Amino acid sequence: MRGLPGLLIAVGLGIVGAICNWYYLSRQASQMEKVAFVTLRGDAQLNLGDRFLDDHLAKVELPSNNLGNLQEVGVLWREKASVIGLAATKAYRGNELLLWQDLQTPSERDFSELLAVNEVARWVPVDGRSFIPERVSPGNLISFIFGRTSATPTPGNSSNPALRTSGSTIIGPFRILSLGARTGDRDPRQAYTRSTGQETLIGISFKVTEGALDPEAEKLFQILGNDAAPPGVILHSAELEDQPLR
Repeated sequence: MRGLPGLLIAVGLGIVGAICNWYYLSRQASQMEKVAFVTLRGDAQLNLGDRFLDDHLAKVELPSNNLGNLQEVGVLWREKASVIGLAATKAYRGNELLLWQDLQTPSERDFSELLAVNEVARWVPVDGRSFIPERVSPGNLISFIFGRTSATPTPGNSSNPALRTSGSTIIGPFRILSLGARTGDRDPRQAYTRSTGQETLIGISFKVTEGALDPEAEKLFQILGNDAAPPGVILHSAELEDQPLR
């Protein structure tokens, strides 16, 4: 029994040492620099095509000394605004960390693959002051708006509203195929950088039936053919994008 007090003392000292060590590590962890990332809230769920809302997102903080390359591929909390409004390119479940590679859509495709059999494409130069390319994506529906124009109605078309010589004329809607060379969403990390001027050249699709252009396309190109000033752009609701055009 003579060794029992010594054993108890040794055990007690071990416990005290463990507590002190835990306290030290806890203090160190609390003082360690952390990096905040965007994750999906635990009760949130998104399907393919659903758009990210502010209510879907939550912040998670991780120690900076053990991130690996996560800081390059993960969405930082300060970049959260770049994610809101984007369409999900896959299904997401609660507490899933958002990665840039999962948010980007392919932008390089054979352009002809975007067209149906009875569709053709044409590019329309627009007034760069009339819209923000960063907020418009291929697949959106737009209409073109012309102000005062010097176009002269051709014989037999004097009542064509697209050829009025005063007021504003709205023609559309048309589905966007490209903005400049871009056929997909912009890289979300470039959401707050200015677009190149090339994105004011918008590729649109329209139908050709038995060699005849879609009536709205015919109106549009008649005005453009009369050297009208580049039109402005009107963006339509996303709810119309799933509906067939004319």
